Amino acid sequence: MSLAGAPNVGDSLAAIKRTVFEDKKFTIAEIIDALDNNFKGYENVLSSLSKVPKFGNDIIYVDSIVNDTLTMASAIATRKKGLAGATSAVSAAAITANIGLGFHVGALPDGRKAGDPLSEGGLSPHQGRNISSPTPTMMSVAKLDHSKFTNGSVLNIIK
Repeated sequence: MSLAGAPNVGDSLAAIKRTVFEDKKFTIAEIIDALDNNFKGYENVLSSLSKVPKFGNDIIYVDSIVNDTLTMASAIATRKKGLAGATSAVSAAAITANIGLGFHVGALPDGRKAGDPLSEGGLSPHQGRNISSPTPTMMSVAKLDHSKFTNGSVLNIIK
């Protein structure tokens, strides 16, 4: 079983945590309205969500959320048995499916607009969000519990 988009989920949860619960800039209802409208007319919401730290920059605030996301998803996936009764092997990999999957996903609180690709690879930061060099990206990925990906993982580094 392949897990895709975990960096988007982590970035989205970090954005909600920061803007709704810590800074109290927006309510959940305001975030949902912005997402439902693909941020049209909600540029201030998009701007604030986009400024929250993102995965791939060696920032524990968001890296820990991505790790929790992958750990939980792996635990759920491994509870499912295959046709022969075997436990599912989990990978963190989307390869190029991030493009097709993105077509079917609406706007996300991480600032990604509806229909845009999800993060590529499986553990790769969303495109353009690793803001300095490959080293912080590798540091973020090193914080993840790789024992949960018994079928491997993919990290693409583009800079």
